[in-house]
Amino acid sequence: MMEKREIGNTGVRVSVVGIGAWQMSGPDTPEGIDHGWGDVDDARSVEIIHRAEELGVNLVDTADIYGNGHSEEVVGRALEGRRDRWIIANKGGLMKDPAKRGTCSDFSAGHIITCWTTSAPRPSRP
Repeated sequence: MMEKREIGNTGVRVSVVGIGAWQMSGPDTPEGIDHGWGDVDDARSVEIIHRAEELGVNLVDTADIYGNGHSEEVVGRALEGRRDRWIIANKGGLMKDPAKRGTCSDFSAGHIITCWTTSAPRPSRP
């Protein structure tokens, strides 16, 4: 079975191996800024997360910029009915910058809170 470690003194135990969900983000964004992964099979991505859980994995990493939120939506579908068994590492602060056809960063408290409030519901829907 998968080794797990406690996060500090929280009592929360997380697997030493996690799933990175960028690969589940789908095609590039409409602005042509590359933060997707190309054509992916969402159903297969869900199967991969379910199989990882069977093997003891309980950590998934995603971000709001991955596929313009598509990665979070796929993770949300995969964790439906099992959210309480998973730890979600979610990131924010990286934004698309169409003028540069790239990205820029905003790590201000206001932007991070906005990222959290718009992203958090996607992977945690019951």
